Amino acid sequence: SLELFSVIGGYMGMYLGVSIVAVYDFMEKIATAVYKYFKKDQEVKRKKKVKKVVLKNLLYDDERPAGYRNQYISNDSPRYYEYREEY
Repeated sequence: SLELFSVIGGYMGMYLGVSIVAVYDFMEKIATAVYKYFKKDQEVKRKKKVKKVVLKNLLYDDERPAGYRNQYISNDSPRYYEYREEY
């Protein structure tokens, strides 16, 4: 039976020009490329999230936790008029 598999593998290799090892190697390279693509995508998302948090922290004028901070809005900002208190 082992000889039968050897003969079939030999004819397949000669006929197709590939072997089982070459097919496995090809599939492994595809799987590695897909893994790296998704890993890179996760890394980009993480960096964007960190950048967003850092920029958000720079917009606030004190060191209290984010939920308790007063956001700085300059006088020339259109949002200034929304937050301005009328006396």
